[in-house]
Amino acid sequence: MKLGMSGTWLMTVLVCGVWGLTENIDHIFRLCPITRVVWYLLLPASKHQDFFNQDTKTWMLLNFRDTAMVNGRSWLLIFVVALDIIWQNRSNFIFQGLTSQPADIVKHILSKVEVIDDSLQQFVC
Repeated sequence: MKLGMSGTWLMTVLVCGVWGLTENIDHIFRLCPITRVVWYLLLPASKHQDFFNQDTKTWMLLNFRDTAMVNGRSWLLIFVVALDIIWQNRSNFIFQGLTSQPADIVKHILSKVEVIDDSLQQFVC
């Protein structure tokens, strides 16, 4: 946002440099075609349809409250690490022109999840 000549705030509309779509939270974290593939690769098939059918707030809350385990790892941990890695990939594209394939993004996410989860296990009594 920036201050306009009349003293009102003007909103700058960002457009995805890859797909030409309006870039907002939904686009970055859910609707970008690359991000959708990442989620499809991470999610159990039973969650594919419902995952994309809620508004953003409901989507976030449902995932933060989800206690499911996916391949022996907490879905909540996978979800928050995925959000972080997706944001990092977006920043890498915008500021450095670097792109990653969805499968590589998923490998990066699962690798981080494994390191974090294994580290946390050391502190369980």
